[in-house]
Amino acid sequence: MLQATSSSVCHPQNLSSGQGSAPLQKSKAARLRELSQADLFANESPKHDSSAPKGIRSASSTNHLEALDMSKPNATTLDGLYHWEKQVPNRVYMNQPLPNGKVDQLTWGQFAQDVRKIAQHLNDLGLEKGSSVAIFSRNTAYFQIASMAINHAGMVSVPLHAEMKPDEINYALKDSDAKAIFIGKLDQSLVNNLKKADQVTHLHQIQMPTSPDNLAEHVSIDNTHKRSQWDDILETTSPLAGKYKPGLDKLATIVYTSGSSGKPKGAEHTYGSMATALKTLAQAAQVSPDDRMLSHLMLSHVAERAAVETSLFRPMTIDFADTIATLKDDLIKTKPTIFMTVPKVWASLDDKIVKGVAEAVEGKPLGKLVACKKTPHAKLDALLSIPLVGRKVRAEALKKAGLGEARLLLSGAGPIGADITKRYGIGQGYGATENYANVTLDNPSQKIKHGTVGPLSKSVEYKLDNAQEKNGRSQGELLIKTKSLMRGYRNQPEKTAEVMTHDGFYKTGDLASVDKKGYVSILGRMSNNFKTANGTFVNAGEIQQQIKAKAAPYIEDAFIFLDKKADKPAAALQLSPLGYLRLNPKSPEYDASLKEKVIGQLNTAITAFNASREKGEPKLSHVILAKQWTQDNDLLNSTNKPKIPSLMQHYQSLDISVDSAVFSEV
Repeated sequence: MLQATSSSVCHPQNLSSGQGSAPLQKSKAARLRELSQADLFANESPKHDSSAPKGIRSASSTNHLEALDMSKPNATTLDGLYHWEKQVPNRVYMNQPLPNGKVDQLTWGQFAQDVRKIAQHLNDLGLEKGSSVAIFSRNTAYFQIASMAINHAGMVSVPLHAEMKPDEINYALKDSDAKAIFIGKLDQSLVNNLKKADQVTHLHQIQMPTSPDNLAEHVSIDNTHKRSQWDDILETTSPLAGKYKPGLDKLATIVYTSGSSGKPKGAEHTYGSMATALKTLAQAAQVSPDDRMLSHLMLSHVAERAAVETSLFRPMTIDFADTIATLKDDLIKTKPTIFMTVPKVWASLDDKIVKGVAEAVEGKPLGKLVACKKTPHAKLDALLSIPLVGRKVRAEALKKAGLGEARLLLSGAGPIGADITKRYGIGQGYGATENYANVTLDNPSQKIKHGTVGPLSKSVEYKLDNAQEKNGRSQGELLIKTKSLMRGYRNQPEKTAEVMTHDGFYKTGDLASVDKKGYVSILGRMSNNFKTANGTFVNAGEIQQQIKAKAAPYIEDAFIFLDKKADKPAAALQLSPLGYLRLNPKSPEYDASLKEKVIGQLNTAITAFNASREKGEPKLSHVILAKQWTQDNDLLNSTNKPKIPSLMQHYQSLDISVDSAVFSEV
């Protein structure tokens, strides 16, 4: 906890005096204790919904739930399913909100029974073992049932990101040779994408619960394939008995990458690669039967899928958010102990929490301590810096947001500002589709090092390729070796060879440094490196690292490109959520003087960077405070990753003429 100073609060003398006149002033310590015990919020958080899951709490059941031997070398996700189905059939596993406001509560027994019936239906369709079966849906409990049913039937699951464009859907279905597709929870725009993907017409279609009622009106099917209804299958089909026991080298799933720099690639994962990742992550996160996780990200993304599937090795209760719009209410209802999301959602939650605290302390003794702070963010950060008080403020703020019982808060799938991670104690995880999200994970047994993506997982070896000493630390392309690596890209051996070394290491494509305790810092993408017209090599990661550091915490990401007119590198800087609040003129918290200060810092950084260049090394032309990158302006792909070709085209086509070296799009 930071120490309170005269600069962190407006009236530091208030920390050592009581209210009104008193014959004997209170000590500073007594005053801090008094303030830390103050009621921060006038209204209590909503009571815990009695219909919400309580988690697994009894000591007797915990002994049973820990009976699966995770060290068993051949244990797979299916072994976990069969184990919990037998051991705790009546224990609640998943809770799925329904459109009518009710909740479909699935016990382990019910979950497994549905898996078996859906698996039998796949057999009844005449599909052979080893067939590929796609899933196209936002995340629901039924998505996971379908995935496990496909595997129980001896088939290969192909989860498709629900925001894939029609051409991407067609490509993945053809590339995977899918024979059937599960269609689930979708917005109308996503239904339209599916409608335009003509390959879907030639597949068996299984309509899942929560899918659009009018789906058949939009998505056609030819007369040689069958359309089935989930509820009809469960009502009329006998469960597929027995256990499917695949070898660890057997193909289990094909997961398509986001295609940020080209067409999607299908990463083929075996039962062994999945099991390695899930066991490692479950142990690192110390998942226990008492845990409750709220799932709201796409299960087609390996990070969310891996988080949910750890429950097959170390069981916990999984709640599903209704929609992204209801996420904040769903958090309050379910009170998760584990919550993982992406930087964009953390920024939204941060905004709600910050404003809530500012309103709650207004006019109260705590509010008076930070009354001189101009913005809600500045007020909260000042309160958090006060001993005793800061801990109470953080706890109460998280409780108000539904995260009061959370023991593990995580962010992934992109860079997040250290200001947010420090504010709430958020850890990070780092991985890729190719290694089933298993490279690093901040966990309860190790201290969070803000600014890193966490410590390397125990099942991961690493090395830095072409390492160089920069700013007192070794940095190079991060290469990793682990049994959770894919066996290769579907039908693309040449692409597989490009990302694998002769000794079995996977080239992440990320410029990184690793400290003595195994904490990884991601400094940029190697693929962003390029040469100028005169052949000078540009290390994009080095430029990203130095420029971003000068304007933290207002800069979240940097894209380095070639300014063709000057034949020099330039940088487009994506603002962090805090940056958009403070530096965007359209924001209610816009601070013109702060923006001028940040631009000055960037000018200084450019001058310093260029002065440090040796003869022959490229100098920086200019930087751009970039407009927000979105899917709508075609600068992010369907998984919200930067689209490199689109960014390149956009920024190289800008007509920039400014007196300083900093240009602003916002």
